[in-house]
Amino acid sequence: MGMNEKLKRCRDFGSVFGLVKDAVEDTMGERRPGLMLALQQLPENIGALHPVGTSFIVMNKDMLKKVRAFYGQETFNSCVFYVLLHEYLHTLGYLNEADVYRLSYLICRRVLGERHASTMIARHGIGSVMPEIGIQVQHPSDDWLEIVDGFDSENMSYIG
Repeated sequence: MGMNEKLKRCRDFGSVFGLVKDAVEDTMGERRPGLMLALQQLPENIGALHPVGTSFIVMNKDMLKKVRAFYGQETFNSCVFYVLLHEYLHTLGYLNEADVYRLSYLICRRVLGERHASTMIARHGIGSVMPEIGIQVQHPSDDWLEIVDGFDSENMSYIG
């Protein structure tokens, strides 16, 4: 089964992230275990972030709600794949945004193809695939991080 079909079948963040990690390892030979995902209300122009020096990827809870409200599971998975890929590259030490955008596009194109929604997002931005995401949706203020259980099930070994 190809990567496109696997991505279509994902039903949670952890399974999408597993595909992201496989794609990066297959294309770049790098892998990092032990990451955690948190969901938080972030400014509208920020889809996600990785606080440098931590094991967290923080995704924009409002953006995810908007994608779910307007699109089906396949498009949702494509968006999540791209966003997690972008932030995962940051966790691997790629901090220059221009480099990460370029690498994200190259990886998406290689593993999913030029016409896949993730690749289109990587190349042209989220609005190229999901123009409705710019619509304002009001949610109560929520500054708490919502930790996603079972996100990265790959074990990290401890070396003392």
